[in-house]
Parts: sequence; structure tokens; C-alpha cells
Amino acid sequence: VAVEDTGGTDELLRRVAQLRDARRIRAKPGHGVLVKAPKTGQDLRFDLPALGPKTIEGLIAAQLGGVAVVAGHTVVAEPQEMIAAADKAGVFAIGMPA
Repeated sequence: VAVEDTGGTDELLRRVAQLRDARRIRAKPGHGVLVKAPKTGQDLRFDLPALGPKTIEGLIAAQLGGVAVVAGHTVVAEPQEMIAAADKAGVFAIGMPA
């Protein structure tokens, strides 16, 4: 439905929430997944995809089902808080093999 641009993940999730509010997304709330993965050719020494508790807040607002990240190629800020927030909201956060 949306692709991250220079606004980053937070802006992407705001766009998805706006599209839902405008009824431009027909999928039921709780359907849809945010995927965080490095771009082809991305220099992983300096620039890794990142997520944390704020990402979960955005998922909730966008009414997505969860987030899938590439394990070993993603920075997770405050992982315990992020997991607690995801569990409380009933959304998933999963690491996928590279």
C-alpha cells in the first residue's frame, strides 16, 4: 500500500493510517504487515533499518497486524519495551532470515 521514502517509517505509518481513515484501504483492521529490510546495495556498516516502541505505536495507529524484520540486519531500540507494547496491542514482531 505504501513504500517508505525520505519521511521514514513514522511518516509511512501515518500515511497508512490516513488512507485507512479515508477508506482507501479495504483490508480489515489488523491485516497488513510492515516489512523492514535493507535496500539492495545498502551499506550495512552505517545504515540499518531500525524500529522500536514508537514503531509499534505507528502500527497500532495504522491498524496493521505486525512487523517483520530481517534478523541480523535491523537495529531494535528498547527491545523489551517494544515487545511489551506489541503484546499489549496484540500485534506481532518477527525476525525473518536474511
